[in-house]
Amino acid sequence: MYNRRNFLKFSAGAFASLTWAVSGCSSRMTVSETSRATTLSAATIPPRDTLRVAIAGTPKHFDPALFSVTEEYQLGFAVFDGLVWVDEMLVPQPMLAEAWESSPDLMRWTFQLRENVLFHHGTPFTAADVVYTFTRILNPSTNSTFRNTLSFVDAVEAVDEYTVRFMLKSPSAELPVLLGAPQAQIVANDYDSVTLDKQPSGTGPFQLIKNLPGERVQLARNPTYWQTDCPQLAAVEFIFMPYATQIGALQRNEIDMMMQVGMADRASLLTDPMLTLLEVAGGAYQSIVLRATVEPFKDIRVREALKYCMDRGAFGKEQLQQRADVGNDHPVAPISTFYAELPVRPYDPEQARTLLAAAGYTNGLQLDLLTSTVRPGMVELALAFQTMAKPAGININVIRTPPQVYWSDYAGRVPFHIGNWGFRPSIDETFMVAYHSLSKGNESRWHNATLDNLIDEARGEANREERQNLYHQAQQLIMEQGAVIIPYFLPTIMAKRANVQGFTPHPSGWLNFRNTYFS
Repeated sequence: MYNRRNFLKFSAGAFASLTWAVSGCSSRMTVSETSRATTLSAATIPPRDTLRVAIAGTPKHFDPALFSVTEEYQLGFAVFDGLVWVDEMLVPQPMLAEAWESSPDLMRWTFQLRENVLFHHGTPFTAADVVYTFTRILNPSTNSTFRNTLSFVDAVEAVDEYTVRFMLKSPSAELPVLLGAPQAQIVANDYDSVTLDKQPSGTGPFQLIKNLPGERVQLARNPTYWQTDCPQLAAVEFIFMPYATQIGALQRNEIDMMMQVGMADRASLLTDPMLTLLEVAGGAYQSIVLRATVEPFKDIRVREALKYCMDRGAFGKEQLQQRADVGNDHPVAPISTFYAELPVRPYDPEQARTLLAAAGYTNGLQLDLLTSTVRPGMVELALAFQTMAKPAGININVIRTPPQVYWSDYAGRVPFHIGNWGFRPSIDETFMVAYHSLSKGNESRWHNATLDNLIDEARGEANREERQNLYHQAQQLIMEQGAVIIPYFLPTIMAKRANVQGFTPHPSGWLNFRNTYFS
């Protein structure tokens, strides 16, 4: 694991003028040197040039503007490119944008675009596609999951064919980091939106060949990709497979990679000489979500009582093998340079009883906690919390729901459930995606005007020290008054067959197969 504090700091407003070359990939060809992109049939793909990747959920969307779950993110990074790529050190690097700069007041950001890039359906990439992509995200009728995060953007305009400018309603210190998000992948302005969600066309290293819902998604190498010698694989297959069956499939050589490994399975994989375990510091977390708009969670005393029922140290030792960071009921992990060192809430069932009595629950509580096996660790967290809460007079009935429909039918729709959030490189998105009052992802429905103001003010603060102070205040406010219990931050752990080479794990768990190959 690399040092979680050893991250380069991106200075807002600095002009990035580097041309990107990732592990030997470089700009490849001009439009005049290529014909329209050709579609490879699955029959032409050499069997062992296909990387087989297990996914636990079925993607519902291929349109980046609508992405909401990890499986969709991973497919998006294979099929599309963003203006930037946020690298493993959490620094935005040029991709479809070669360089960018901001105005001194952080109200205007100008991006110089890469030329000689083709979409899979053959049309050239230009500024018109960038304007279309973000205008569409900001249009309420699109119903994009990323609209609220970019709510500070007023307009995007084409300065010329290969220059775009973002005009903001309020300043942003890290717009380039946000533009590396999976929902910000660039789509073509001449490609029908309905078709996009079924048969996507991007500028990415792979293109869609076949989608068999609930079974697999087949992608083939983009023959006109703009980076020289990338990708090296002929094809990638994302295979739907419940997490419980993925370990055996990897060991039997039925798949080549698992994009997420639970802590309980880590040790067994380490002993297999045919497998390689990849682990880097991360900031993903699982949460216990309390719906703040319904009883008994409306009462801050009840929420605080439940927080006192979480034995963070014991859980980390017994369930997480001391390989995770202790969480303190706010979403910023120690991997972030904006992390606030706050006193960790202790395990105190007696204090929880006292708070419940003050709230009128002298006989304790009876609660139903919903969870699922859709992500490793979610059931284990629910069962552990069930045991920890009993001494406080809280009896929790753990209900397991089907993994196929957990995100669509249960999570965010019931008053008490287990959540699962991936790490966001952008500190702004970390707060906006689930804690701002505007956010559709605000599962707890806890809305706080003071928190909203802190998030909005911090976004536009150019002075890093002042910005850090604002984010520290936001973390403390969520910890003290919020409606989530966040007991830990997980490292990113993946597993692959030993003959899969050239892949670098990302703290966010994002998959980048441009340089991956079989030895």
